[in-house]
Amino acid sequence: MFLDRREFLLRGFGFLNRSRGMTTQDQLFTLRWWASKKVAEPETREAMLAILDSLLGEQAPPKPLVPLYPGPEFPVVGRPILADGIDAYVRSADPRWARGITIHHTAAPSLAQRPNGFLETHMHNLRSYYRGLGWSAGPHFFVDEDQAWAFSPIAKPGIHAKSFNRTHLGIEMLGDYDREDPWSGRGLQVLTMTASIVAELLRSLNLDLSTVNFHRDDPKSDKTCPGRRIDKSKFLQLVQA
Repeated sequence: MFLDRREFLLRGFGFLNRSRGMTTQDQLFTLRWWASKKVAEPETREAMLAILDSLLGEQAPPKPLVPLYPGPEFPVVGRPILADGIDAYVRSADPRWARGITIHHTAAPSLAQRPNGFLETHMHNLRSYYRGLGWSAGPHFFVDEDQAWAFSPIAKPGIHAKSFNRTHLGIEMLGDYDREDPWSGRGLQVLTMTASIVAELLRSLNLDLSTVNFHRDDPKSDKTCPGRRIDKSKFLQLVQA
């Protein structure tokens, strides 16, 4: 159901009266999301968003990344993000379903197979690969030594670990850490970038470090992922650094 300006304002005032336990910022974020989804007339919607953005100031949610594949069939964002862009991405998507983060390694491709890290063409290839498996989504991020690539939209659960799909964001680190060294060279750079992405996600989602797990923690899996050579406690220390 779409709302006209009068109805939106009436319902907005009612929401503010009912949500006094929320911070003003959270109230404004919620109203902004509501306006973006429920106000049908474009000029009215943009005017309301502009007002709410001015009230939010620098905290106003940015416009979402333009996805490579908007969907509805297997949507893929396919855009690179640095650690300092994670909070903006989270705020634009509002992934309230997420209760943790699961870490993976790609295994194939390995570091040796991707000497220049991930490129946009790889996002197309990965989408084709997962669709070929019959999946409707994939992990949420692919991380190399330079950046994270947003893959499946974080607004919804992805597919990456049987026991954790419904509750955890999935992050794939470039490399085969059963064989390649994660504690020096490019391997350490990938781990460090991943740790910085995880730290920003935890902060943006208001999650504790204890919510980070490895794919091999899945009782329904016999995988070593994210690799035998990655010690979980050492990785979590990187996240905390």
